[in-house]
Amino acid sequence: MDLLVEDGRIIITPVRDTPRSGWAEDAKRIAENNDDALVWPEFPNEDDGELKW
Repeated sequence: MDLLVEDGRIIITPVRDTPRSGWAEDAKRIAENNDDALVWPEFPNEDDGELKW
């Protein structure tokens, strides 16, 4: 849904397109440009080593 505040009113309208439209293409483009590095690689979560997948 889209939310809009206009003249003191909140207007809620349904989204007409697919919410994740284009995500796969964008992810591929980012990876191809080597722009997918971690933003803060030096800040892992303390308990990451205990995670079991």
